[in-house]
Amino acid sequence: MKEKLTIVREYEKKRKTITDYRKRPMYHLTGVAGWINDPNGFSVFQNKVHLFFQENPYSSSVGPIYWGHVKTEDFVRWERLPVALAPDEEYDKDGCFSGGACELPDGRHMILYTGHSTVPDSLGGCVETQCAAFGDGIDYQKSVCNPVIGSEMIPEGGSTSDFRDPKLTFETDRLRALVVNKDTSDSGAVLMYESSDGLNWTYRGTLIRNDNRFGKMWECPDLFRLGKKDVLIASVQEMQKDVPGFREGFETLGIIGTYDNEAVHFYEESITTLDHGPDFYAPTTVLLKDGRRVMTAWMQNWETAEDRPEGLDFCGQMILPRELSVEHGRLYKRPVREIEAYRGKAIIWEKLESCEETRLDGLSGRCLDLKVNLKKRDWCPETAEYRICLAADEQYRTVTKVDFGTEMITVDLKNSGNPKSMAKQFSLPASFHEGQLKLRFLLDRYSMELFVNDGEQTASFLIYTPQRADRITVEGDKGVVADIVGYSLEFPKL
Repeated sequence: MKEKLTIVREYEKKRKTITDYRKRPMYHLTGVAGWINDPNGFSVFQNKVHLFFQENPYSSSVGPIYWGHVKTEDFVRWERLPVALAPDEEYDKDGCFSGGACELPDGRHMILYTGHSTVPDSLGGCVETQCAAFGDGIDYQKSVCNPVIGSEMIPEGGSTSDFRDPKLTFETDRLRALVVNKDTSDSGAVLMYESSDGLNWTYRGTLIRNDNRFGKMWECPDLFRLGKKDVLIASVQEMQKDVPGFREGFETLGIIGTYDNEAVHFYEESITTLDHGPDFYAPTTVLLKDGRRVMTAWMQNWETAEDRPEGLDFCGQMILPRELSVEHGRLYKRPVREIEAYRGKAIIWEKLESCEETRLDGLSGRCLDLKVNLKKRDWCPETAEYRICLAADEQYRTVTKVDFGTEMITVDLKNSGNPKSMAKQFSLPASFHEGQLKLRFLLDRYSMELFVNDGEQTASFLIYTPQRADRITVEGDKGVVADIVGYSLEFPKL
């Protein structure tokens, strides 16, 4: 084991003993210490789900990137494992960037990641290549053949400085890697490579091109089958402000269509955002033994990357993983069902009619699972609204408002304690089905995840109000009936 990896493992071992978990999320994954971003290598190995992630354990700001490592049986409680990769070779000296992992037929766990190296004389100032490492679930050895997919394997005109984020899968009898690249249009493209041994790779073709339709560079690609449809997901840099259904800046795409393996081409049918909130980026998925396709993501993006209050010893967390399905031509995202095992006793309010701001007595705190089903009376006025306030006290609150006239949901963060979100509001569709709208809120100490109509729409938000802000209130106009079920989420001490 090289010295840099040994040192960081010892450092994290010591940090585990002094981390104050009272100042950490209860069920959203964070690093041992310092900074984390993109989830990597989401895979099943030896019947356990493994997850790696980008991390700088020495600081709460982005810096030299290592690969952190955890595993789980239920997506809620994670066992921390030693750091898997350190930037200690010439080809990855400035960071072991994002990538994938899979279990090989011979029982090894393979990682394919991006080696990032500053090269001042190169176009773009750096070179990115794809590198392999093989291990047993704890220790990983980088291949002497690295980089296994080098700059010479990029299609003509492609960028050597924007060539990254391999998604690795084993398909029948060979390995497949999707890698993003900036092509001759100065825009993102998803390339496909294949290998029989993980060391010798062949370029097969370009799966899809952005052609500057959705931002510029794409990142973190993933391709999988859901039911009778194929799905491609990607993260977007520099999304334009005038693209309907998407927000400006950093975004994520869920593309439903058909993949032609012979032609190496993805035929698009629909493209939507994967999440309407500001704190969602770099999603990746894993196929479980029970057939579920589960997605996780970084619960921030590069615009909100250091948006945190003072006094916390970490920056960055992951969403609660979500189960994916294609229904009614849309991509649905539901919280993993395993979270329900941590529910306390149900507290129920039925048929709440119009009311002024009312506190939901018996349910409070910052670790909750809350369902709010809204129904419209036949005579419900178009001006009717319903408001749910979470993480509230006299000074702070995070407000979710349903506008029945416009059929839109607005989440107001101006009193949520977020330094960079003081004046921001985020909107998403509120489609009523047979006069009913279903909302589900998963609240943790520093976040809120909103699910609309059983996952038809989702939105992810960081909340940095003091933990004392723990009230829940609702307020509704005439013509609206609410059924509410709330659960505290309870976890054994670590």
